[in-house]
Amino acid sequence: MTPIPPRTVSRVVFPPMRRLGLLAPFALALGLSAAVPREPDASNAPPSQQQATAPWVALLLTPPQGDATELVFQQAGTDVLSPAAVTLPHVRGGTVKGALLPQGRTVVAIADVEAGRDPSWGAALFRLEEGHDPVRLADRVYTSTRPLVLADGRVLVQRGRAGEEPPAESDSLRIDEITIDAVDPKRGSITTLHAYSGYLAFLAGALDREAFVYRVGPNGADLVAIDVTTGALRTLVSSLLPFARDFSVDAQNRALVFTQRDQRSSQIWAVERLDLATGTRTRLLTGPRMALVPHALPGGRVALNPEGERGLTILSPNGRFTSLRPLGDGVDVVRDVSPDGKWAALLHTLPGQLPRAFVLSLDSQQPLPVHVKEGVRVEIAGVL
Repeated sequence: MTPIPPRTVSRVVFPPMRRLGLLAPFALALGLSAAVPREPDASNAPPSQQQATAPWVALLLTPPQGDATELVFQQAGTDVLSPAAVTLPHVRGGTVKGALLPQGRTVVAIADVEAGRDPSWGAALFRLEEGHDPVRLADRVYTSTRPLVLADGRVLVQRGRAGEEPPAESDSLRIDEITIDAVDPKRGSITTLHAYSGYLAFLAGALDREAFVYRVGPNGADLVAIDVTTGALRTLVSSLLPFARDFSVDAQNRALVFTQRDQRSSQIWAVERLDLATGTRTRLLTGPRMALVPHALPGGRVALNPEGERGLTILSPNGRFTSLRPLGDGVDVVRDVSPDGKWAALLHTLPGQLPRAFVLSLDSQQPLPVHVKEGVRVEIAGVL
């Protein structure tokens, strides 16, 4: 089978519901992390000459509280705005997250399509192609998640059905019937790879023949690997606190990188690397809040935000920290890396402001803006 490259995955997002009161809301403000060896700040370096070969980025643009999202392909570094390729209707104020299919300009997106008090399984998976109406591929998809695209073109999603609500006086949470399904985006066929009874089964990434799933249920959380051909299950970590988030695959070290709360203190958050062969966990960094937002980069590097709203830092394989701060103060979140490994696409976030998209050359460490029309919420589906 064709090897499955690591793909960007979103953080675990829990809707504001009683049954999913497992995580605190995402916090942008961070205090200082533990002291680390540090290289000079690169934010004031002279601009590079990368613009001529700058990549195109697939963007999903939604007005705040809007009921439709536009797919736009925009080249980084140019201020000439591209027209919308497709418009996707959805629930007003709903969340839309997407990913590029291999070798093309087709995007698969998960969008909220059912309004209501409990939006858990009220999203659907769509195929978006320029010049065509959106095609609905699967319903009952978990809200606010991102599809995981495999190298063979199949798309993995978390789907489910709500279980019975526990009595009002009970401290128990609702247990849902959840599946990890593989969707053929061309034919629309759906194959179930894994079934689970619990609160959620979040897709954390994929490498070679396996997809990695973070499962949370009544007895806690674990991490498992699922063979994407046979559905065979392999346990990576049998017991985790139910606070893990921001997963990405470190192909260089054949590992998962993620954020997890410290077992002894609710005031400490850590970036950890999990060896996919041995299950060994290595702590890379700690901080007082969850918004470290790590992301594995090519060559064993890790992008993260260790100093609050002070911007992006790169952790190299030798343990050195390079402060880049490409757009100054803020939290910089990697959403995707180009297929050739030369560019990362990021969102720059500040409290009270809409996120700004930009790309970063992983060779020169210089940023280029990705311009969009004003007043829209930006999500990055991928780098072409």
